[in-house]
Amino acid sequence: MYNSISRNFFFANGVVAMPSKESVKSLTVKVADWQLKTFNEQIKYRALSTRIQAGMSRFDQIVKENPESRTVQFLIRNAKNWHDLEWHNVPFYLGLNKLHSVTKDAIYEQWLNRLGEKNSWALYERPYPADDHAVGQLYLSRLKKNNNHAILEPRDS
Repeated sequence: MYNSISRNFFFANGVVAMPSKESVKSLTVKVADWQLKTFNEQIKYRALSTRIQAGMSRFDQIVKENPESRTVQFLIRNAKNWHDLEWHNVPFYLGLNKLHSVTKDAIYEQWLNRLGEKNSWALYERPYPADDHAVGQLYLSRLKKNNNHAILEPRDS
């Protein structure tokens, strides 16, 4: 019984066969391509609670009423795209890196290398929080793949 469950997806109206590797790969490529295309407008697609969405629509009023409130501080941090090196983006980068290893599509590798070069292969701003070091995992995999030691230079200085 366990084996049959692990090999099938169950839906409310019955059993559907496991998707093929090729169909999973194809869908993953479509999603990755869409994410690359819309990367610079990520705020537009970010999932936020209805309370926060309402706050965004009344942002100016909320700031005037209580500029020091935690709500205002949250809205300020989340009312714009995240910086390239924010930890929130790193799972996408690592997934894209893995997708490149599967598809061998140069567009993914080029995009990741441009990202590193644009940010001088540096970590994010704070020296101690691990969140700001998350992008280093991508850099190390790029170093391993390309043997590009320029990636290490910012950390040596």
